[in-house]
Amino acid sequence: MNATIHHPLGMILGSAEASQGDDSFYHLYQRPGDDVLLPCLHTSFSETRCSDIDWCYMKDGRNCIDVIDGEVLMVSPRAARLSLQTNCSLIINNITAEDAGQYACGFLEESNWDTHVFLNILSSEY
Repeated sequence: MNATIHHPLGMILGSAEASQGDDSFYHLYQRPGDDVLLPCLHTSFSETRCSDIDWCYMKDGRNCIDVIDGEVLMVSPRAARLSLQTNCSLIINNITAEDAGQYACGFLEESNWDTHVFLNILSSEY
């Protein structure tokens, strides 16, 4: 399914595909300086609290946990620009080229990531 979503945090161009079980995959394209909302779509969200959600950032073979148990880790270089919405989606304010990469959210009790978001930063305007 391809979608263009107009959201208060900017325009999101993306696609979602269900594969590998109930995992969801999104590709987002944003401009530097934008605020972006990364969705976390846990399958049993009605029973999930954000205190049960982790967010991981992956780029160039490196993994970094930005959110553990629903709390932004202050040791993260992006900590001042990260926050969680009440539905556990991750907000990154004032994105930069360094924010590009794969993000994943998952339910703490399970050992897999439910939602994978590939954040792409556009380098020029057309």
